[in-house]
Amino acid sequence: MKITVTFAAACILLPTAAQADDGIRQFLAGRAEHDVQVARSIFDWAEVGYQEVKSSALLQKELATAGFKVEAGVAGMPTAFVANWGKGEPVIGILAEFD
Repeated sequence: MKITVTFAAACILLPTAAQADDGIRQFLAGRAEHDVQVARSIFDWAEVGYQEVKSSALLQKELATAGFKVEAGVAGMPTAFVANWGKGEPVIGILAEFD
């Protein structure tokens, strides 16, 4: 299975999976403080559209640390990136944006 996902999308999907797996719940609880700090940093920076340099760099670093292969600067936009994990099929793709 190959998964293309962003950090924000992972935060949305994992709680659903956690309903079926206490191990995932424990994993998420163990990193909750860190994830809140990441979210607060992005909120505090409040970067304007297409200039989310710090936010994009932080999310790319978080995904790379989690084992994703990160491709930065996609679609001709320096802040856009794709993060991939796994191989094969099915391929799951998720788009996330700052608003």
